[in-house]
Amino acid sequence: MFLKEEIHNLDNYAIVDEYRNCLTYRELEAISEDYAKIVPSRSLVAILCDYDINTVAFYYSMMNNSAVPILLSSTLDQELHGNLINAYCPEYIWTKAGNDRLPDGWEKIISRGSHVLIKTDYGKTEIHKDLALLLSTSGSTGSPKFVRISRTNLVCNTKAMAEYVGLRIEDRGIATLPFYFCLGMVTMHMHWYMEATFYITSSTMIQEEFWDFVEKNKITNFSAVPYQYQILNRIGFIDKEYPFFRFSVVAGGALDSKMYQLVAEQWGRKGIKLLVAYGQTEGSGLLAGLPYNRLLDKAGSIGLAAEGLRASIYKGENGEGELVFEGTSVGLGYASGREDLNKGNENQGILHTGDIAYMDSEGYIFLKGRLKRFIKLLGIRFSLDGMEKVINNAYSEGEAVCVGSDDRVIVYYTGKYEAETLREYCIKKFSIKKTMIQVKYIEKIPRNESGKVLYSALM
Repeated sequence: MFLKEEIHNLDNYAIVDEYRNCLTYRELEAISEDYAKIVPSRSLVAILCDYDINTVAFYYSMMNNSAVPILLSSTLDQELHGNLINAYCPEYIWTKAGNDRLPDGWEKIISRGSHVLIKTDYGKTEIHKDLALLLSTSGSTGSPKFVRISRTNLVCNTKAMAEYVGLRIEDRGIATLPFYFCLGMVTMHMHWYMEATFYITSSTMIQEEFWDFVEKNKITNFSAVPYQYQILNRIGFIDKEYPFFRFSVVAGGALDSKMYQLVAEQWGRKGIKLLVAYGQTEGSGLLAGLPYNRLLDKAGSIGLAAEGLRASIYKGENGEGELVFEGTSVGLGYASGREDLNKGNENQGILHTGDIAYMDSEGYIFLKGRLKRFIKLLGIRFSLDGMEKVINNAYSEGEAVCVGSDDRVIVYYTGKYEAETLREYCIKKFSIKKTMIQVKYIEKIPRNESGKVLYSALM
């Protein structure tokens, strides 16, 4: 397997889908051998990702055979998808079968269920020997900016993630995030690394079918981003008894303090672990994690640097500065197109995260906000992330997000806030001049598929 030298439990199920289709590790290895006869090693392969068992098996096979997948959203706008294909010129494309006429020189070479493998006429791509995978930094926006990741990055990070969560061979995880999104990929990888079973479904947390699948298969864990915990609370999962459920990872942002306290206390009484993780695609996934036994006394912290990494604060004032990681999980650098795929290790194992943070006396890391999410009003520095946190902790009947520049702040809100009351609260709380703040109602806060707020859509 691409994540380890030897599989010891070949007859364990690796993948199970909602239609009762199953593949063991032995079967996945055999499928990999078959694909090796079709797709040459070191080929660039675009995979339009969905949780179809054939797609997941194809991805596993490409990684096993040292092809280089570029992972794309299957729901991406057709024009944006075409732009990415033109930028990277993959030799092969895995996608859902359609009736669209292929460009001249392209051909469908195999069909598996509802998916096909297409051979393009772009020709051989010059790919650096260390490059193993291309992951998008913003999967649903169509940006051509991808992170170049090596096999060493993946193996080290997967091992660190499995050890951080305490994953067992008998665990059963479920897909809650697309695997072109870094957290979704790492969650799937860590189950394979432990030779555990990973369950895949096209249903989502808001659908009854998802929870029927969870209960029927006695799912022990999943990973989720903060907005999904709001869903979990709304549908009653936080309170419900699932005796087989062991832990959940939260990453991709911070839970607001009320939700954090609620989940930590409710699940703590049931013996369910809330595991707070911090990661970036540029770091191949996990960069830091909060030990479960410090969940309450270190509330607000992202924990300690993950195995194989060292954290430091760069050029800080009053102990605060940019959070930097150094180690084996740090990716090779960025790519914006085919011409970048032969580049070597530009990062040299050092990642400047763009997050402002500080460390306490025990080395626990606390985030203060994004480097690019700070503004100055009349020369006074404000963290837009910090403002959001204060507002959302004070008002629970909705959600607020902040954008701004050096001459004003705009607070967008949903729910039952009273605009003028909220505006007066912000003026008083943050000592902002009345002319420098606007409050606007918005029906729905724009987010990408991984739940992160699309601030650019609000500017």
